[in-house]
Amino acid sequence: MTEKNSPVPRRGVWGWMFFDWAAQPFFTVVTTFIFGPYFVSRMASDPAVGQAAWGYGIAAAGFVIAILSPVLGSVADQTGPRKPWIAFFALIKIVSLSMLWFAAPGSSLIPPLIFFSLASIAAEFSIVFNDSMMPRLVSKAETLTYAIKTGDGPWYRYLVDLMLLSPLVLVLAIGGIFSQVRGHRAYVYLVAFVGFSYAIMCNIRYGMNLRYASIWDLPLRALAAAQVGAIASRFGARQSLVTGVVIAALCAYDLRQYQIFFVDGKLYELVTAGLLYGVKILK
Repeated sequence: MTEKNSPVPRRGVWGWMFFDWAAQPFFTVVTTFIFGPYFVSRMASDPAVGQAAWGYGIAAAGFVIAILSPVLGSVADQTGPRKPWIAFFALIKIVSLSMLWFAAPGSSLIPPLIFFSLASIAAEFSIVFNDSMMPRLVSKAETLTYAIKTGDGPWYRYLVDLMLLSPLVLVLAIGGIFSQVRGHRAYVYLVAFVGFSYAIMCNIRYGMNLRYASIWDLPLRALAAAQVGAIASRFGARQSLVTGVVIAALCAYDLRQYQIFFVDGKLYELVTAGLLYGVKILK
């Protein structure tokens, strides 16, 4: 779907880019580094039970996201203003995260898991509507016909596209699969979810497009963040400093990738050819 609108001010483009940058602390702070370990080690009487419960919460959120993301993506493409939707999901996220304040050691695990899952779902759905604003932000939005013509490929096409779009996160996530899965049931669920949904997405005719694969954003970034934490743990007392520096560098790098593909390259459909032109492999 192509939208014809007046040019968007440059500050609007930068505001859209910074949305993703501002949203990332939820995945790093709540999902991986702060609340996740606190939930497992302090709230649960047995860390194994806490790890299993945390994995169930992530899996439940991932299931809802996988089912409803395509539906909301269609709604986002067909409706008018997206910002009210983003504000609606932001409100759910804010309220849910606020309720985590009451997650005290020894209390029931169910309410924090419910609010964490709601926050995860709201975060991903707000990303869906934020991404749908791209046609207004670029002057050469591609048509659906073009997307269909470029929507086929081998099973590893998504790996190629993800490597072009965000190579550092993908490499760290792959490393996390081999280093974090053992003994961490939550990551087993994440890997199983990505593998299962990947197999489905690879068999959708004319549907191989990264804009339909936003459901992998949370699992891949969680695995990447866990891998960063594992690497930083080797620095002893400087672990927190190294972790903060590396995460900040990854956020800055991803922000630069948005600049390259969506601002300078004016991409709407995240297809392989456009990504290759964006990084100057094709000219």
